[in-house]
Amino acid sequence: MDDSQDAKPQASAKGGRKPPVASVAAVLIVIIAVLFIAYYYTSYHAPPPSTTTTISVPTTYPSTTTPTTTIMPSFNLTQLTTPQNALFSLPSSPALNEYNHNSSFGSNSDGWVISQYGANFTSQLLSSPNVIKPNQYTINVPTQFANTTSPVIVSLQISMFTNGTDALNNYIKNVQLFSNSTKAASNGFSNISQFNITGVGDRAMFQSYTAYGLSANAIYSLFGNYTSLITLIGTKHMQVGHVYNITDHVLSILANATAVSR
Repeated sequence: MDDSQDAKPQASAKGGRKPPVASVAAVLIVIIAVLFIAYYYTSYHAPPPSTTTTISVPTTYPSTTTPTTTIMPSFNLTQLTTPQNALFSLPSSPALNEYNHNSSFGSNSDGWVISQYGANFTSQLLSSPNVIKPNQYTINVPTQFANTTSPVIVSLQISMFTNGTDALNNYIKNVQLFSNSTKAASNGFSNISQFNITGVGDRAMFQSYTAYGLSANAIYSLFGNYTSLITLIGTKHMQVGHVYNITDHVLSILANATAVSR
């Protein structure tokens, strides 16, 4: 879920504002861009979900209904995508390599950082220079990974906005767009479901779907003027708790970095 378009991402910390370069877009398609960037660079607005299911997840960071965190310009978002943070608590972490990393930061203290990790057998997909929709390619999982409960692909996208209102508006729009099953299906996604979850940042949505013949779990969350999308892809045995653990870890880092401004 690329919510960074409302933050007007730039090519680099030194460059002008423009969408991610082609190689990055191809990477994002794997988990994020097909469903999210493809939606959010348009003005389309789908109606909000008619029903939601709420589950509680205990956390140690503040949870509010109105974002109040003020951005800390000195905080480096790229530290959230290091292996010890992006692959937090994953048994499969030694087998996952970082295939792609990109970031963009603007003069107004907005920007985003993206990173993707995957097992060796996912390299053809993650390294593809072309856009590959989730229903156009199947990841062939080797026998030794067939029953793994840990993900074989991990994707993180953390975006920061100049204020909490911009982040909140972007979050709401993206959640609404995800609810349009027809548009999601046209981009190759199937078996989609999403649920509001509490206790994760200021707001959060859990999402699951089928991608590249495997199961995908994602948590899209809002914390002050930050949004976070953590997506894991794995076999049918993948434990859903992994995406919660990584999200909780990333938001806890953000909470500690911004505590003085709340």
